[in-house]
This record gives sequence, C-alpha cells and structure tokens, in this order.
Amino acid sequence: MKLRLRKFFLKFEPLPFRQPLVRTSLILSLLFLGLIVFLLIGRLLPLIGDHEFVVLHYNVYVGVDRVGHWSRLLVMPIIGLIAGVVNVLSASWWWERERMLALYFLIGTVVIEFTMAVASLLTVLVNL
Repeated sequence: MKLRLRKFFLKFEPLPFRQPLVRTSLILSLLFLGLIVFLLIGRLLPLIGDHEFVVLHYNVYVGVDRVGHWSRLLVMPIIGLIAGVVNVLSASWWWERERMLALYFLIGTVVIEFTMAVASLLTVLVNL
C-alpha cells in the first residue's frame, strides 16, 4: 500500500490550468460550491431563526419525509467538496495518460456541483 501511494505521488502532475476546458470546469465547480454554501448558510439560516429542526428531504409521494437538525444541511457542501477534490485529483492523474477520461472527471465535477446546487435551492424553497 505504501509503495502504491509513493508511486502515485511521484508521478502526480498538476492539471494544466491554461487549457480553457480545465479552467472553465474548475471555475464553474467553485462557483456552484459557493452557491451551495451561500444558499444554505446565507439564505436558510436566517429563515430558521429559533427553530431547531428543518425539512431535510421532500418526497412527491409522501411530502416531507425527513426532518432533522439544521446542521445536517451542511452535509451537502461537504459531499460536493469531497467529490470535487477526488475528481480533480483523478483528472490530474489521468491527464497525461488518457485526456478524455480526465475531461470526463472534470465535467463530472461540474455536474455533481450543479446537482447539489439545485438540491440546495429546493431545500431552501421547501423550508420557506
């Protein structure tokens, strides 16, 4: 295991940020992550006020099916950040070997962050 990690870090090269697709995907990913944090902390926390519990999930068939403490909402930006870091590291690893796969990782990061931003927006709207 140690040998594999050492081999990974010895062959690791950062992404070329001068490439337009790399730069655009990283900027969009960071913007969506910032939007998630703004929606959940900037917009939802003032609405909560003294309420300790918020709606965490809404289902079309049943209605509200998950209620919990407001701090559980911070799981979304944490998952988005972890997914973004893992995808960017994977794209860096694959950039010199297989560029198309690296581009899929970068575009996948933007898709994940966009999906999380939409989920955050809908969570804020359900808690109004």
